[in-house]
Formats: sequence, structure tokens, C-alpha cells
Amino acid sequence: MKNGGHNITQALLRGLLALLVLMAICIPAYAAPDLKLFQDVVDKVEKYYVDPPDYQLMLRGAMRGLEDETLPPTVTNAGQLNGSVAELIARRLERGGTTVRLQEEAAARQMLLSLDPHSMLMTPQEYQELFVATKGSFSGIGAEVKAAETGILVVSPIEGGPAFEAGIKAGEIIRSIDRVSTVGMRLEKAVMLLRGKDTTTVLLEVEGRSGLRTVSLVRRPITIKSVSFKELGDGIGYLKISQFQEQTARAVEEALYKLGAKGMSKGLVLDLRNNPGGLLSSSVAVADMFVDTGTLLMVRGRSSGQQSFDGKTIGTHRVPVLAVLVNKGSASASEILAGVLQERKAALLLGERTFGKGSVQTLYSLADGYGMRLTTSHYYLPSGRMVQAGIEPDIALEQAEGRDSVLEYARVALQSGKLTRDSRAEVLALLSRQPAISSTVQTQPAAGPPVITVTSPAVQRGLAVKVRSDAVTVSGTASSSRGIARVTVNGQQAALDDRGNFSVELLLRPGENLIEVQALDLQRVAASEQFRIVREAAKPVLQQAVAPSVFQGVGSGTYHALLIAVQDYRSAEITKLDHPVQDASRLRDLLISNYTFDPSNVTLLKNPDRKAIFKAFESLRKTVGPNDSVLVFFAGHGVWREDMQQGFWLPRDASGMSDPSDWIPNSTLRDYIKAIRARHLLLMADACFSGGIFKVRDAFSRPDAAVEKVFEMPSRKALTSGSLKTVPDRSVFVEYLLKRLRENRDQYLDAQKLYSRFREAVINNSPVGQTPLYGAISETGDEGGDFIFVRRVR
Repeated sequence: MKNGGHNITQALLRGLLALLVLMAICIPAYAAPDLKLFQDVVDKVEKYYVDPPDYQLMLRGAMRGLEDETLPPTVTNAGQLNGSVAELIARRLERGGTTVRLQEEAAARQMLLSLDPHSMLMTPQEYQELFVATKGSFSGIGAEVKAAETGILVVSPIEGGPAFEAGIKAGEIIRSIDRVSTVGMRLEKAVMLLRGKDTTTVLLEVEGRSGLRTVSLVRRPITIKSVSFKELGDGIGYLKISQFQEQTARAVEEALYKLGAKGMSKGLVLDLRNNPGGLLSSSVAVADMFVDTGTLLMVRGRSSGQQSFDGKTIGTHRVPVLAVLVNKGSASASEILAGVLQERKAALLLGERTFGKGSVQTLYSLADGYGMRLTTSHYYLPSGRMVQAGIEPDIALEQAEGRDSVLEYARVALQSGKLTRDSRAEVLALLSRQPAISSTVQTQPAAGPPVITVTSPAVQRGLAVKVRSDAVTVSGTASSSRGIARVTVNGQQAALDDRGNFSVELLLRPGENLIEVQALDLQRVAASEQFRIVREAAKPVLQQAVAPSVFQGVGSGTYHALLIAVQDYRSAEITKLDHPVQDASRLRDLLISNYTFDPSNVTLLKNPDRKAIFKAFESLRKTVGPNDSVLVFFAGHGVWREDMQQGFWLPRDASGMSDPSDWIPNSTLRDYIKAIRARHLLLMADACFSGGIFKVRDAFSRPDAAVEKVFEMPSRKALTSGSLKTVPDRSVFVEYLLKRLRENRDQYLDAQKLYSRFREAVINNSPVGQTPLYGAISETGDEGGDFIFVRRVR
């Protein structure tokens, strides 16, 4: 027995040793690394990005950064995304790739670029460098540069700076900086090398028409002047804002004081042309100088909600007439200022449509000194207009070659008292007899914009290009007599040859993508072209009983949603609620994630006042088309007045329960519903007495019909939490509404079917016998159709 036991022990040890050897062979020589930086970036996107994250799109971007062209795995959350990227990096390490940090940096950088052109990762050096720009001064060579395939291209030397004085010209290539080759160098690194301490020397190899030469420059402080001003004569002042910096508002205040002291009896010209933006706070502060109290700007984000900036009476300047000059180079903070002045009727805008950069980028500190800039919100003007769409001028004017014709128009219009929309022809006639403005007023020579031609994809004016792939190559040509310095597509730099041919590959998000091609010539004159690409989802599997061709029109058009939640009432007479904002936020997320509502078309108003609600309805009236569908949701207090036979919504600024003067009557809501030109409009209301919107209720009165027929006929329907009775703060109506929308697996779900699915659950679980209602809103154009929810195809 002893010998037998010994033999068994030896056999077990040999087997265990063989197993360990086998495991050593099977286990990869690499282990998934801990991607501290990459995971930090993903975490910030998940929490703060303006739209719900598209993890599949983010993975494609990360793989692009890792130069991995394999078929990406399916990822649906942050954990899967982090795990997939960690595995890819581990495999690259096994094949002798670069360090983990360099690889996760490349993956994170391209992943952020896949979200939008403005979100970006910054190295510790780049992160510190970013803070220099808003200060308005730095030490360097004084030149705007860009990365090119052959080195660093000089876009424009700053007049009076070291580069300008050394004869460096626009269009020349810096081949090396302090003997470090610039071929393939990233722009951020080149800027870091060119800037430095005051009085230090930097050695450049510069190639121009005369060949390669060596230039030694002494760095010195370069000041970007934010505000300049002068008199144009005859009681007209001129003020130009080149960029919004920390001291801009103070400089504008001083300029207005000095111009006012000399007399501005006829008006002021405010020049915002080629102003790329800058600090939002400075832009709002300048806007507040020209308008009185009231909302100036709203900023809305997925995690931050809505923030409003209001004007103050103190510090308002009374300018007789204000003309604001804008062009395609007016972006971001300058567009906000122009838009506010236009909407508040404080100024008339002259020139071209502005750039259309209406998003907010927030800076976040990351691991090990890195930083990131992430798009977290969008700008909205008081009317509800998105700045992202650009600001159209009141009077469209083209810039003439060799003269500042837009400024001349403003001067003549102010001199003659004809700065109105209807006086354009008269002013142009006067202008033809007026001498040109002195060139000292102009900040740079006027020039015609570059010409952009997009050859791929095939773009037809007014029509969206439809594709099924998640990426597309945009190519074409950009031409200018002065030469093209750079071309960007949605902020991503395109490959550019010496003939102006450009090409760049873009990742597309599902649904509609706005594509903007921008070209900049060597005199910094910009031009842009826009078109739209719709990334279509795979065709849904249709029920066999219905022919595929029947469903071609179902779900067409754009789906809009206006979600209104009021819980914090200003009046002490009105009881505050606890759940409306949360309920509306949950509905918004569900519509975007599960159904075909694009985030840009979903507006969530948290605790709005009466004016904000009407502005939102007015925005829908102006933007919604006849093929679109609109969902309106209201959660808050409702009131029924028996003496008026009328139901009301209570906005945040309602005076009290006894004063209906600032309530919103159902009759007004019906008027707006009738005026909105949508094919379908569905009103969902979770409020006391919300059934008062009905004149008739026809739930289940419609016979069964094919879904395409239901979608074809216009409809104006309401789905409310109750009839003419009170409902509790914690309403089961929203709970079961969201539950049924979440659980739905039908590709097409009409409102009547949705109602039938949760009606009994609400009745059976309501503590007050709550009975939801569904039916047509009379006298608003309902023809028997219904609102169709279209589920996203996964």
C-alpha cells in the first residue's frame, strides 16, 4: 500500500506539472494593460458628453488611432469599450508595439475626434499651452502656423513680430525648429517648440520660393489686441473685437466711453468679422452692455441641464443705431453676441451668414497631467434658435475685391439714416457716389473667398446624401488666386496637395450628419460649404403579412420632441413637486436611445417660465416641416376653471392659484398645435385636469388600419394622465408609459397601441383611480391618422 500510494503521488505530481506546462503554453505572453488615461477619457464622455455616447462609433475611432483595420467587436457600454481597446493594445505590445501610454493616447485622441471636431485630447504640455491663448499674450515668433505633410506651413506672420521682421512670408514652410525636423510633426508640438521664454533664440530652416534658408529669431512677447476703435466721422463710431479674452469687456467699456465722449450722434459700427470666438463670459458681458434685462443666452447639456444668462439694467449703453458686421469667419462667442443683438432688436446685422459653431467645450483634467476638451452643451438664443445653425444677417452683403464694401455700406447707411432692411437698394445707390473709407480703418486687405467644389460624395443642392456605411471619404478641390493654406472637414484637417485637391475620411453617426468643408487661403480669407449625409440603418425586418414596399413612407421626416417639466414654482401659493424634471429627463433619454429622435431635435425645458414655453412652441412652428412628427410632453401643475370651462398649465412664474393671467390656457395650446405644420403631433400631459385639452375623446374609435395608412393621414392626438380631476405628484402614468416604451419590440408603435398597453396598469395601480385618456384634439387638423414611434434598429 505504501509503495502504491507513493506511485499515485508521483503520478499526480507529473500530471500537475504537465498541466502547468500546458497552461504556460496556452496563456498569452501578454496581459491586458491597465489603461488609466483611456478609461479616464471614456468616463468623462459617458458622464458629460452633450449626446448619449455611441460606444460603437467610439471604438471605431480608437481603432483608427491604433491603426487597426480589423472588424470591430460589438460594444454597447463603457466596460466593453475599455476591455476591447485594452485587448487591442495588449496584442500590439506582443508584436513589439510602442509603449502603453503612447498607444492609449493615440486611441483616446482619435476616439474623441470621432465624436465631433471640437472634442480633443491634450498632452500635459498642450494642456498648459491652451491657457495661454485666452490671456491675449505670449512669447514666440509671431506667426500663425499649421501642420502640413512637408513640414510646418506659415499661414500668416503677425505684423511687427519677429517672423514678420525677418521676412518670413505666408506660404513658406518651416522645415526644422532648432534642428528638429518638422516633417510629420503634430501642430501642437511645433507650437510648443516655437514658443518659449522671452529673449531666447530659436533657429529655423525655412523654405520659400528662393530656396532653403536658415533664420535665427529672438522670441518676444506677442500681444493679440482684442479691441480697437476709432471715429469714422460725422457722428459715427467704429469698434472692432478680434477675439473675446479676459479683458475684452473692460476694453469695450472703455472704447464706448471714449467714443461717446467725442459724440456718436448717428450710431456705431461693431465689427465681428473673422472673430473666432473666445471666452463665453466676455461675449455675454459685452451683449449685456447693449441690451436691457431679460434672457440673453441659454446653454443646454445632457448632464448639466439648462443654464440661462440674463441681462442687467446697470451698465447698459444707449447707442442711437447699432450696425454689426459679420462674415463666415465670425464663430462661437462672436455669433452669440451677434445673435443676441439681432433677436433683442438692438442691432442690424450686415454681411454673411456666420460660421455656425454653437457648442460648448469644457476642459477636464485627466490622469498624469493630461487634459481633454469635450463638447458638453449647445448654445441657444432666447428664441430657442441654435447658434450651431449659424446666424443669418438682416442685410446680406458680399465683400468686394480690394475694398471694404461692407463697412462702407454701414457708414453710408448710418450717415443717411437708412439702416433698415428695406433700404438696401437706396443705400447701394448712395454708396456708388461715396468715396471709399480710408484703408487705415481696415484691419486687413479685403479679398474674395476661396472656391470649394466637393466631388465625392455626389452632392445635389438641397438633398441629403444617403449611405449605409459608418465612414465616408469627402474629397474635392479648393481654389484661390492666393493659394490654399488648409482645408478642414468638420474640423478634421484634410490631406491637401499643391493643386488644392483635398481628401479626408469621416466617421458618421447613425442618422443625419451635417458636413462642413472649410478652406482658408494664404491671406486667411475663409470659405465654407455645407451638405448633409444620412447614415441609414439596416432595413427592418417587416412582418410577412405586409409587403415591404408598403412601409417606405412610415417614419419619414424628422422627429422632434419638446419636453416641459415644471416643479420649482416661484409662488409660495403653489406646491412644489418632486418628480417632473426627472420624469422628463428619463423620457428624453429613452426617445433618443430607443427611438428615432436625434438629440439635436429634442428640447428639454426644466422649470421654464411662460415666455420660455411660448418661445419653444414658436421655434417648433418655424422649424417643423409638413412631413415631420412632433411629441410634446408636459409634467407639472394643471388647473381647471369651471367658470371659464377651460384647463390651464401652470408655468414656473405663475403668480398664484387665484390669478390666471399668467397661466397657459388649453385654447392657446390648441392654437399652437394647429399652427405647427407637422404631419403628426402627439401631446402627452401628466398634470391635474390634463383631460381638459379634449373636446371629444375617440380612443379605440378608429378601426384597425395598416400602419402605413395610419402614418399617411395627419393627426393631432393627446394622451393624458387623467380627466378633470387631480393626480398625485408621483404619478404612475409616467412610470408605465416609460416602461411600455422601453419594453416595446415593435418596429412601428402607434400612440393608440401604446395607450392600450399601459391603460389598465395605470388604472389598477393608481391610488386615486387615475384613468388615462387618449383621443383627438378637436379643431386642430386631425384626419384620423396617428403618431408612430419608430424603434431604432440595433
